[in-house]
Amino acid sequence: LIGYFHNTRRVRALSRILFLLSLLLMSVTVIPGTSALAGGIFIGQILAIHIGFALVTTLRTQLWRANYPAQHRAKLVMVLLVSSSLINSLSVLAFSRMMDAWSVGYQWTFFAAGVCGVLASRLYSRLRVRREALLREAAQERHGPRLWAGLGVLKHDRSFRAFMSLQMFNGLMTLMVEIVLVELLADVFGANWTQGAAAVAAIPLFMVGLSSPVWSVFFDRYDIYTMRAAVASVWTLSRFSLLAGVMLQSLEVVLLSRLFSGMAMGGGKLAWSLGHMEFATERDDSLYMGAHVSLTGLRGIAAPFLGIALYRLIGPYWLFGLTGVGQALSALGFWWLPRSKWLQGANGRARPDIENAA
Repeated sequence: LIGYFHNTRRVRALSRILFLLSLLLMSVTVIPGTSALAGGIFIGQILAIHIGFALVTTLRTQLWRANYPAQHRAKLVMVLLVSSSLINSLSVLAFSRMMDAWSVGYQWTFFAAGVCGVLASRLYSRLRVRREALLREAAQERHGPRLWAGLGVLKHDRSFRAFMSLQMFNGLMTLMVEIVLVELLADVFGANWTQGAAAVAAIPLFMVGLSSPVWSVFFDRYDIYTMRAAVASVWTLSRFSLLAGVMLQSLEVVLLSRLFSGMAMGGGKLAWSLGHMEFATERDDSLYMGAHVSLTGLRGIAAPFLGIALYRLIGPYWLFGLTGVGQALSALGFWWLPRSKWLQGANGRARPDIENAA
């Protein structure tokens, strides 16, 4: 859908989408009962919420690119990641504790998120974008049907297509385990809300905040391929330590594996937010990010079903071992890709764009 917003005022589009997204979040609070109909409504709400969030994420990165100088961009985004990750980690622990101690319904977490979203919409509406008129004028070039404009860049940019193909495999290896972890904690360890929230979200988010400053320095010094290879290597460590925790029936080792997962998430979030800028010109930034978000969504659709199916078919030992090997292969692939003859001269940060010309 990003093609429909490619030539619009980014701040106005972002703030309005965010406001509607916030209303959707708050609407979860009024789901009627726990019937099959209520479950269907909830799934529809979650789908609409994620579509809105995908658009917000895509438009937001272009604001970062326009307003943050390239040499400081990773550090500034890192500050946002650190603050949001620490706040989110504490929020997850607080809400899960209330759900355990006071039987607070999960719906109220959505209401609180919606209230924050309304405030964020108001704050975003007050932003100014540097050279927005110039960017909108440059974006008038046609990129095919607007409905497919975001994915169209994959057809024309060979290096980005190859990078995204490898990232698709890497992302599948990551997401298959993340969704299985919920079932594992309930079935194998009998975790309550607080323990489950700590393992699934609070600990990783806390580590995102701690590791992001280190990753931002790494991001500024190396290209996106090296960054992704390093992140995949940490994911490999997290998967094999998770395997060890399950084999030892030790929740403590599982929580240790989540520390490594959080470290990998810290680098992954930074690479995911800014990595496409190594391929896109400034005028096409939202289209490249749109393609990135779309592919993230596609693997997000497939990974839960594939992960749960494999978990029940071959068990956690084989699943975690195979995904650990997959992450290791991803790391090797990211290291090899820019060195392959097929992509020689097709990648790098030196591509001319409006930012460089200015």
